[in-house]
Amino acid sequence: MYRDLRQFFWWNNTKKEITQYIDKCPICRKVKAEHQCPIGELQPLEIPTCTWDSISMVFVMGLSFSTSKKDIIWEVVYRLSKYAPFSTNFGYLGS
Repeated sequence: MYRDLRQFFWWNNTKKEITQYIDKCPICRKVKAEHQCPIGELQPLEIPTCTWDSISMVFVMGLSFSTSKKDIIWEVVYRLSKYAPFSTNFGYLGS
């Protein structure tokens, strides 16, 4: 944090005051690197074996309106082939 702040700010006892602040802040103390568990190796996802066995879906909302007054995209991703058809046949659902 000191290295980030010293690029823009400086005052007498800068490093000491930043250290004292971080030592007193419970959130800062929790997120320090030495308090984090090691993540470990990444594990690949299992490869699907059946057709349409593994899919993911998401609605992307809050977009600007298209010329046909649509503001939502429904995305379905088929994991076996990474095929991702995009459907924009949705009207305004509101927020």
